[in-house]
Amino acid sequence: MKNKKRLFSLGGLLGVLFLLITTGAFCIKGDSLTPPSQITLKIWRSADKSNTFDAAIKTYQAVYPHVKFEVKVFQKDEYEDALIASWAKGEGPDIFSVPNWRLGKFKQFIAAMPTGAVLRTAHEQKTTFGAKTVVEERTLVFPKASRLYDLYPEAVVNDVVDEDKIYGLPLSLDTLSLYYNRDILARAKIAVPPENWSDFITAVKAITVKDQDNNIVQPATAMGTVDNVPHFFDLVSVLMMQNGTVMTDDRNTTPLFNQEDPNQKGTFPGVKAVEFYRDFSNTNKEGYTWNNDQPDALEVFTQGNLAFYFGYHDELTEISQRAPDLKFSQAKLPQVNPGSPVDYANYSVETVYAKSPNIDQAWNFINFLTSAEQAKSFSESTGKIPALRSLLNEKKDDPEISLYVEQALTAKSWYHGYDPDKAKQAFADMIIGAQEQTSPLSAVVNLATEQVELTMEEKKL
Repeated sequence: MKNKKRLFSLGGLLGVLFLLITTGAFCIKGDSLTPPSQITLKIWRSADKSNTFDAAIKTYQAVYPHVKFEVKVFQKDEYEDALIASWAKGEGPDIFSVPNWRLGKFKQFIAAMPTGAVLRTAHEQKTTFGAKTVVEERTLVFPKASRLYDLYPEAVVNDVVDEDKIYGLPLSLDTLSLYYNRDILARAKIAVPPENWSDFITAVKAITVKDQDNNIVQPATAMGTVDNVPHFFDLVSVLMMQNGTVMTDDRNTTPLFNQEDPNQKGTFPGVKAVEFYRDFSNTNKEGYTWNNDQPDALEVFTQGNLAFYFGYHDELTEISQRAPDLKFSQAKLPQVNPGSPVDYANYSVETVYAKSPNIDQAWNFINFLTSAEQAKSFSESTGKIPALRSLLNEKKDDPEISLYVEQALTAKSWYHGYDPDKAKQAFADMIIGAQEQTSPLSAVVNLATEQVELTMEEKKL
C-alpha cells in the first residue's frame, strides 16, 4: 500500500509538472499582484460517471487552488434540452461535451479556443515570520489549429476546426465496426469475417435462410431499412464515402452526395451507395436478408439470431451485459477498397460555453484534460479508444482494440449542418423512398440533397 501511495504521489507530481510546463509559457511573481478570486467551473456531460475527472481535477487544483469544480452527468435523452433551457435562464455549464456530428447545432453557443490567456494563481509559502501568500501570473499559449494535425487523426481536425479556430477537443475517438456471431459464421462454413463488401455479400447469401414464401428465417445482417438499424445514417454515409462520394463542398455550405463522379462520366457514387444499402431489404435481390418487419438489430444480435451487426466499440459493454453467453467478436468495417480504407468516426468533444464568465480558465482545463497523461488516464479508466495519435500508437499492438486504433487513423465524418436531426431525417426519407421505388433513385437522392442543404443555413435556436 505504501508503494501504491508513493506511485500515486509521483504521478500527481508529474501531472503538476506537466501542467506547469505545457500551459505556462511565462510566469511572474509579485507582491503587488492581487490574488485571484474563487471561481467554480461547471462541467456538464451525457456520458461516463460524475467522478471520472476527480484525479485530473485534484492535479489541476494543485496549481490553481482557487478553482472549484461541479460535474453533472445527464441522461442522453435529457442532456441537450437541459443545456438549452439552462442557457436561456443565463445559467448552465462552463464546459460541456457535444458529439462531433452535432457541433454545427451548438456552434453558436461555443467560445472558440483563444490563442492564449493570462491567469493568476496563489499559494501559501512558509517563511521565517509565518505564512505568506505568493501570487503568480501565468501567460499561457494554447495550440494553434495547424498543430492539431500532429496531435489527432485528420477526422478530428476536420470536425473541430473552422477558419483556423478550434471549437472543441476530444478525449476519445470511436469508429463503426463489424460485430459478428462466431457460431452462425461457423455453421455457414465462413472462417473469417469479410474484409470487403463483395465478400460480405457472399457471406450474406451463405448465411441467410428463407422459407418457400421468401420469408426470412435466418437474417445475416441488418441493412436496407431505417427504424430497426440503429446506425443506418452512419452506414449509408460511410458507404457513400468509401464509394468516392464527396459529401459537401470545402466550405460546408452545399451537400454534394448526389453529384456525378468527375473521373467517371455517368457514374453517381452516392446513388450507387444508396442502392447497395437498400438492396439488402429488396425482395428481388439475392442479398435480401432484412426488412422493416424485423425487430431492432441490436436486439436480434444479442439474442443470437443475427450474424453481423454494425456498431461501435462503446456498445461492447452493453452487448456483453445483454448477452453474456453470446460467442461474438469484432472486426474492421468492410471496405470497397481495402487498400485505401475509409472508416467512420463518432465521438464527443469537450468545449466551452460562449457566455461563460471563465472562458480562459475553462479552455485551460480542457487543454490540460486532453493532454497525453490525462487522456491516457481517462482511456484506461473508461475503456474508451484514445483520440491522441501518441496514445493510439501505444495501443496499436493491443489485440483487444487494435482494429479501432487502425480505423481511427482512416476515419472520416462530414458536416451535418445546423440541424443535424433534419439531416438524419433526410437520409431516412431517402432510404424509405429508395425502398418504395416510386421515383427514380437519382431523384430520391437529389431530394435528400436539397433537404440537407437547408440544414446548412445558419439558424439560431
